[in-house]
Amino acid sequence: MSPRHWINHLSPADVTDKVSMLEVSAKKTFRHYRVGFITEKLDTLKRENHAFRDGADYVTASAHNTDMLNDVNICRKCGFVFPNEGSACPTCHYDLKFHDNGYDPYYRTPCQLGPAPVQHLGEPILVNPSSKEAVKEVLLKIRDEGLKTREWLPVWSDGVPYIYGNQVKDEEKGFEDILLRAGMGHFEMNFGKAILNIAWPFIEQIVHELGFRSPKAKEVVKKGANHHRTRQILGTLLDAVSLELLFDYVKTDPTPSAERYLKWVDEEVENPSYMFLFDLCFTYLLAFHLLTESVRKNHAERMLAAQVTGGTLFYVRHHPKYRELILRDLIMRAQCLDYSKELYEFLQQTQAFSVTGAQNRGQSPDFLHEEVPNR
Repeated sequence: MSPRHWINHLSPADVTDKVSMLEVSAKKTFRHYRVGFITEKLDTLKRENHAFRDGADYVTASAHNTDMLNDVNICRKCGFVFPNEGSACPTCHYDLKFHDNGYDPYYRTPCQLGPAPVQHLGEPILVNPSSKEAVKEVLLKIRDEGLKTREWLPVWSDGVPYIYGNQVKDEEKGFEDILLRAGMGHFEMNFGKAILNIAWPFIEQIVHELGFRSPKAKEVVKKGANHHRTRQILGTLLDAVSLELLFDYVKTDPTPSAERYLKWVDEEVENPSYMFLFDLCFTYLLAFHLLTESVRKNHAERMLAAQVTGGTLFYVRHHPKYRELILRDLIMRAQCLDYSKELYEFLQQTQAFSVTGAQNRGQSPDFLHEEVPNR
């Protein structure tokens, strides 16, 4: 099982073919998820009557009735309209302020998490892994300690040490039994920052409405300094923009569906602004959401789908490390899958762990130690 036996056993031509097959499969998985997401949003539009009330635009019509907007609630669960005297729906008793007990924000993806891992923290290696020489020093210490009782050792890391570590392995001997793996926690953070940067002229308006008014506050958001905030903002953007895009479509189709919507976009939409928002929403924002969701559930197939689909954004701006990371990770997967399906399945099952055992709180190993008290 040691990577020394399989990490370079395929020829370059075979690697290219296998990587292409993985990419095709990943993109197919993403398209399937996107159809399900769009179908769900179309059902939301129907339930809330935004576009199916006597053929009228419900949002525009109700905007003329300020009293209605202020005095009623619309239940998200059953669509019942009731006076704004409380937050609980009198029909289904759903409380608009709270989710039901046991609500899973990542419900679209089935859980594949294993049991909670047992963590043992060794002595810290007081080296900043920001150069090839520093990463080599870290790998030497990990090798000397970790391989005393093991045949081989997986090591997770951020993008920069991952790239430098692979360069060290390519250039020097002695690290054949170490398998470097890319941590999806840091990949997710940089993916979110890339979306904020590339679409900032549009996102800035949304951020302003969310309460980030001063130039300094907006700059903090743009830099993605707080990843939890970034996730919340991008999640809000995905939900809002997806409904607005679909709203334009359902007014033209009496029998709307996800498949018909995608065909409508491909064949009839010519507005460049609409196409920009479509790509932003149903490719990159959705891929970011899918990555978050699949890491929380350790769903390796969907994790790869989000990585491959969203990773194209790293080619738009200056992200050379993450371009190389995606390619190296795909090559490693291709080599492993060809060598042993059993080993490949093991790698799939160990991409994320839940320290608490909760079935929707998985984290990539590059973030796991943050859960350890007094680390």
